[in-house]
Amino acid sequence: LGVSLPPLLEKIFGGGAARYLGASLLTGAAALLLYLLTERVTSSPYGRALRVHREDPELVEVMGRSATRLRLWALAIGGALSAVAGALYALYVGAVFAGSFTRITYTFYPWLMMILGGMGNNLGVVNGVFIFVALRRLIDIYKYELSAVLGFDPVWLAYILFGAIALAIIALRPEGLVPEEPTPLAKKAGVLKSK
Repeated sequence: LGVSLPPLLEKIFGGGAARYLGASLLTGAAALLLYLLTERVTSSPYGRALRVHREDPELVEVMGRSATRLRLWALAIGGALSAVAGALYALYVGAVFAGSFTRITYTFYPWLMMILGGMGNNLGVVNGVFIFVALRRLIDIYKYELSAVLGFDPVWLAYILFGAIALAIIALRPEGLVPEEPTPLAKKAGVLKSK
């Protein structure tokens, strides 16, 4: 059960390779715009209040901000970003089926991208996405060539590898590959907090 869409990308960019190039440019432009938007939100007073809320929710209330309102706005902003991503995905695929999303694809993989790159850091998340997608494509391309070496069905290789990567990142580098930078005030005071 799902919803199919009219071929809008073909109408805009044409068919064949032009469709994929146009979709890539559209997605890249949307990703850049959303990245710049999230950077602006992160450096705004609202973003600083969210960072304070992450560390100490009661302190936000003491500062005169509503912790509930901060969480609601964070949920709304995250939902809007997800809606844009979902719309672009639906345009690219041409249809959306609920059965195509499993728990691993809509929960574990996005979480892995964030912890791989570094949570609390937009650039880290972008790096995590690129690393994840590159690894996933390499596994898809070479998994059957590795079947002679592996002692198991190569269909499970991605799950095993990404599970091992998640465990390794959590154990060895919990701040991710690109750790969150301290705020200018923390840099000035020499306060570098390790988590």
